Amino acid sequence: MKWLLTAEEKEGPNLVHYREWVHGADIATEVIRPSQPLPPTEEFDALLLTGGGDIDPARYGQTAHAETGGVHRERDEMEFCLFKRFHLARRSVLGICRGLQVVQVALGGRLLQHVPDLVNPMEERHSPLDGQDSVHTLNWRPGPPLAVALQGRATECNSSHHQAANPSALGHGLAVVAVSAHGIVEAMELVGDNDTFISCVQWHPERMQAAQPAGGALRDYWVEQVRRRADVRQYR
Repeated sequence: MKWLLTAEEKEGPNLVHYREWVHGADIATEVIRPSQPLPPTEEFDALLLTGGGDIDPARYGQTAHAETGGVHRERDEMEFCLFKRFHLARRSVLGICRGLQVVQVALGGRLLQHVPDLVNPMEERHSPLDGQDSVHTLNWRPGPPLAVALQGRATECNSSHHQAANPSALGHGLAVVAVSAHGIVEAMELVGDNDTFISCVQWHPERMQAAQPAGGALRDYWVEQVRRRADVRQYR
């Protein structure tokens, strides 16, 4: 199998974590940056949308919050185009942190632009503290396959974000799979379409130990789901 990973224009230290996390499951990867031409979709079994700066709020009909930053419109354009291509081709799409937000907006949903406006960081922190990811609990909603795979196993996750999917304005076909104790969306999946696998999390599994279910077990679940659909394509 081979996955396409999105990245910032310049090589950064975070990209190493994504590559190592995926390679740990013996999956080949290719990285694409905003300045590069889009590769043929059929070369890949999955698109992994990685973390990064905020999405341009104009894409979901809002003006920028004072705390919205790191907007990179060229990356937005690349990732939204890639999502559309993979979705139309019924190839798997996976999202981590910003990647979840790209999926949400690409399917017509909206974002909460600044989580601390809604949840006091003294009660539940989602952004880094002293250069380290925060940690908080996960509450699973029974039903979707990701919840079946991780409920009772992944009870907490790391956290490094200040924006989140708006649960009152979800993208078309998406279901909330997990939330934090204060209701911030932590995982979503596309439901009602067994041929298309779209799954995303707000936390950073690539920065967690493989023994931690929100890291290693999530990766195993994604690999299994992507491989199953790749096998089906092969015999059609």
